Amino acid sequence: MRRGRKCKKIPAGILDVRQGSSVLEIPLSLIHRFDGQPRTYFDPEKLQALAGSIREIGQQDPGLVRRIKKDGKDEFQLIDGERRFIACGMVRKKYFRATVEECDITPEEQFIKSLAMNFGHAEHTSMEKARAVKRVWDILSAKGAKNDSEIIQKIAHVCSSSVTFVRQHLGLLRLCPDVQKYVESGKIHFQVAIALTGLKQDAQLGIASHIIIKQMDHNEALRHVREQRIKNKEILAPGARRRNPCDNYAIFKTFLKLLSKSSSGMLDMNFNTFKIMFERRSREDILDAIKVIKLTIERLKGIENALNDVGQKRLDEISQMMHGEKKAQAV
Repeated sequence: MRRGRKCKKIPAGILDVRQGSSVLEIPLSLIHRFDGQPRTYFDPEKLQALAGSIREIGQQDPGLVRRIKKDGKDEFQLIDGERRFIACGMVRKKYFRATVEECDITPEEQFIKSLAMNFGHAEHTSMEKARAVKRVWDILSAKGAKNDSEIIQKIAHVCSSSVTFVRQHLGLLRLCPDVQKYVESGKIHFQVAIALTGLKQDAQLGIASHIIIKQMDHNEALRHVREQRIKNKEILAPGARRRNPCDNYAIFKTFLKLLSKSSSGMLDMNFNTFKIMFERRSREDILDAIKVIKLTIERLKGIENALNDVGQKRLDEISQMMHGEKKAQAV
């Protein structure tokens, strides 16, 4: 059975912690959660699973804390490891394994530090990330940063993410409060939420509710939002950027590239491969596969017809132009 590293225990009231990066066992009663923690939602099932693991084999990964003064006494505040700290409390552990970082920082600096350490964790919801990005924006603005592009670049560095990531998450804050709750709970997918940010708030809620009631999957929901944007221009938010032909062509080229790459292996399979693949599958599995393939072929056929139509028109235009040039030369 795997065991964590041996730690020095710190009894309550004895806080001579000067071992630099040593892993120590600190009484839970002396550790305080950081009020500005970027993560506010913890999946109950995953938290229970972590608590069960800690009950069985102990806390394997140490957290990170810093020393603070509380009523004139030395205590600690969490920088990283809040889920582990909560789980230890759930199973009534007396001590929390952590590294002590000796630093004197402001709440804003601690927030940015906590953000940088935690943003890679899958447990952050999209809305938590959005609120955290906005808070860093406010902190940097208060420090005198005025250039939006520069602020976004700095946030991207703090979060180890892209500029697009920062812009998209800031955009989520344009969603109405009810839709933000849908995104927080996972009822609305992140990409669908991004599409909704280009709409007025009163339209966002109606479309989001329709998606949930109809139990649309990710692709169906995206298609529905795009159809609504095309049908009713009045629901577009002021200043919402509309995709131009160059944007659409870039998306189309990426689609063709992915389609060719992802389908090549499947299309190279021979008849016997499919026969063996499905000989033990149920009739429903086979019918579902046929249904998806037929629907995909119909959609691709629609694209082909549109391209043929455009291509023929272009050929007609070129033919007419060449005919006009020949007549002009004859005259």
